[in-house]
Amino acid sequence: MQPKYQIDPDYPWNRYKNYAVCRHNSNNKWFVLIMDVTADKIGLSVDNKIDILNIKS
Repeated sequence: MQPKYQIDPDYPWNRYKNYAVCRHNSNNKWFVLIMDVTADKIGLSVDNKIDILNIKS
């Protein structure tokens, strides 16, 4: 995102150091959340870590 939109990810949570958010430059509100969780957290029967991307519109 940096080359096109000049936005760097922010890591706001001490407890979840791998969770990143991208924020609008104009109002500092986040529009993307990237997190890694174990697949069982979303009901899958495997124990692997997966990436989740939450995009606000």
